[in-house]
Amino acid sequence: MGRRPKESIFGLITGGLDIYSANKIRKLGSEFASVSQKVEAGNQAILREISNVEQLQIATIAGLYNVGTELQNLSQSSWEILNALEKEDRRQETLGTM
Repeated sequence: MGRRPKESIFGLITGGLDIYSANKIRKLGSEFASVSQKVEAGNQAILREISNVEQLQIATIAGLYNVGTELQNLSQSSWEILNALEKEDRRQETLGTM
């Protein structure tokens, strides 16, 4: 048996490197898929939290509306009490001048 020609050794090295590169590319593909899945899961979690924040904002606005309504009722009651007291004060003045 003789020595291998240079082209044959070069072919073996190139073939080995091709196999190595193909392995690396396959691994990168699976890593990319894993990263993509993690990003998608993260995006879904973010969307759920945004939905939760949206629901909390709606509840807060509804609560503020109820507080505003109650304040209006209290204000109206306060004015009615003030008017009744002023009316009683005028009645007392009228009785006092008689």
